[in-house]
Amino acid sequence: MGIEILSEGPISLLTVDDAFTSVDFIQAWNGALQSSDFVCPMKVVFDIRGLARSIPAEEIEAMVTYCESVKHKFSRRCAIVCEPGTLVYGLARMFCAISESQGLEFPIFPELKPAMAWVADHGPAAGADMGSI
Repeated sequence: MGIEILSEGPISLLTVDDAFTSVDFIQAWNGALQSSDFVCPMKVVFDIRGLARSIPAEEIEAMVTYCESVKHKFSRRCAIVCEPGTLVYGLARMFCAISESQGLEFPIFPELKPAMAWVADHGPAAGADMGSI
């Protein structure tokens, strides 16, 4: 699978590698939601720094559609981690733009630590892409 799930207390950290697909995304979120560690609403940090390939628009739309269908189960404090100025960053912005049209928001952070702090509600969104907050 192109995604690893790690529970950090009430936060689910989803880390992808280059084999990542929308099917992996949906399976991982379902797995996190069904985990014995699951606390509703689930807080998620989605680390996509390991992704090095393009994801087709229809797969991004499928991920957003899935998030919209389970939005009552996860927190509004979810974040994406990726390096600005990369192809992956552009894909993250596409995901955010489509998500915003569905009433979902995922700020983008360049580093994991501030994203984890923000999702845990222990830090400001400093360093986040303010266009997605």
